[in-house]
This record gives sequence, structure tokens and C-alpha cells, in this order.
Amino acid sequence: MRELGRLGGQKRGRRREEPGDRLERLAHAAVGELLVSSGNATARASAARLVLDKLSASSPLSMELARRAASEEMTAQMQAGMPAARAKLERLIESRAEARARELTAELEKRTVEAEARLAKFTAWPEGEEIVQGPRVSE
Repeated sequence: MRELGRLGGQKRGRRREEPGDRLERLAHAAVGELLVSSGNATARASAARLVLDKLSASSPLSMELARRAASEEMTAQMQAGMPAARAKLERLIESRAEARARELTAELEKRTVEAEARLAKFTAWPEGEEIVQGPRVSE
């Protein structure tokens, strides 16, 4: 039983092989074979470069670098467009503020006209009547 437990613990502790590790091992073997094989040196170097490019394209590191590069590019594009977007936003805010100011001015003028009409109604004397001033009271 102890021996089975020990073997089970060893198997659990063994590192699992990841797909990238297998590809890397295969690529190293292929490059090694290419370098020791006979034939045109340019063709061997080109084949080795092709194998290494394929390996780097499937590597998680290269995918992370590609994601980072794309993110940096998008950030740069957004920052390049920021001044134009900011200027447009400022124009929109300014035009809306001017429109609101015109609305409030029109409302204020309307209320002023209404207030003046009410005031004129109370201060108008009926036609035909004269203003009679009563006796002055001395102080």
C-alpha cells in the first residue's frame, strides 16, 4: 500500500506537459536535424527560420505580445483622435448652452411683458375721471 501511495504522489507531482512544450521540443529537434543535414546551407537556414517562425506564432508569449501591440496601437489611435473629439464635444456643449440661454432669455422677456401688462392694468385710470388730489396733511 505504501508503495502505491508513493507512486501516486510521484505521478501527482509530475509536471504536465503543455502543448507549447511539445511544439518547442519538436521544433528544436527539427532545427537540429536541419543544421546537421547535408545540402544547400541557404535552404537549411530558410527551413530552420520557417520552423522557428511557426513555433513563435503558436507560442503564448507571441500571442500576448501581439495582443499588447494591438492594444497599444488602439490606444495610440484613440489618443490621436482625442483632440478632435474634445473639440467636437466642446462645440456641442457650447451650442447647447447658447440654445438654452436663448430659451431662458425668451422666457424672461415673456414674463416681463406679462408683468408690465398687469402693472399697466392696475395703474391705468378709467377714462373721463380726473385725478383729484385731496388736501395735504401737514406734518
